[in-house]
Amino acid sequence: MIEKDEYLTRRRYSVTTGRYTGRWERFAVLRSVAEAIATAPPPGQIDGDAGPVVLNNKKNRDYLIANRLRFSRTAMDAEARG
Repeated sequence: MIEKDEYLTRRRYSVTTGRYTGRWERFAVLRSVAEAIATAPPPGQIDGDAGPVVLNNKKNRDYLIANRLRFSRTAMDAEARG
């Protein structure tokens, strides 16, 4: 288990990538992408004044993955160098 930034998940270390990986990964998407599939939360599920939510289902995950931000190798290498 890895605990980081209020994020707890079961992950395994990959020697190939040198990183911990798991079934559900975090990735960046534009806000407009998430807003396009957001819906009002079902009544009674979230306390308080909750805004739109993205339901965790296969259709939405596939859409988010297809529209995730991809950075160029040059940008990633520059970030790794600091």
